[in-house]
Amino acid sequence: MNIENVKYEKGDFRGYLKSIVVIALSLSLLLLLYYKLNPIFMDIWGARSGWYLDEYRTWGAKVWRMFYRATYSWMFLLLPVLWMFSAFLTQSVLKKDKARIFNNCHIALIIIISAMVIFAYYGLIMLPLI
Repeated sequence: MNIENVKYEKGDFRGYLKSIVVIALSLSLLLLLYYKLNPIFMDIWGARSGWYLDEYRTWGAKVWRMFYRATYSWMFLLLPVLWMFSAFLTQSVLKKDKARIFNNCHIALIIIISAMVIFAYYGLIMLPLI
């Protein structure tokens, strides 16, 4: 039997679908969080920019402004779509077992980034309570 003639399955479609579900849920949760907390932040801070926010709460202020910009245009969905397309292209050329590992790492990365965004965002509401 010639090893070169053995065909390997490529890609992991189920894992990729899980990635799509996780990124969709993550974006939905983050945008829902923004819609619920934006009026509270406006009452507390008065504006999305200010010397104090820019100096001491840099990441929270950046996330708040990013959500503000993202909710005014559907173009912000282009970045997650391009991200998922590049993930599809990457995992589709890998062997099935490597594609599963890639998709699991991709899901973990999405969850970690979302958690970091939530922590940075909650820093804006927790700061006045301290």
